[in-house]
Amino acid sequence: TLLCKEELRFADVEARHALDFPRRFARELEALKRWENLRMVKLQSDRLMVTGAGKFFLRHICKVFDRLLAEKEYRVVGP
Repeated sequence: TLLCKEELRFADVEARHALDFPRRFARELEALKRWENLRMVKLQSDRLMVTGAGKFFLRHICKVFDRLLAEKEYRVVGP
């Protein structure tokens, strides 16, 4: 949805998948603040919108929601 419409309404995802979007995607929403600071997205309480400048980085913005990438990034390597 985000790639096609450049907007993601949290209620739509919640209705389709029976989940609490802010709780389920808390880490992703936190990561999106970086993109918001760069003015590539606008985060609101009920949606995520891609700005005009953000359209050029849409695939990179969507990577925030890629679980496989997140597991690699947050993997802790121990002794």
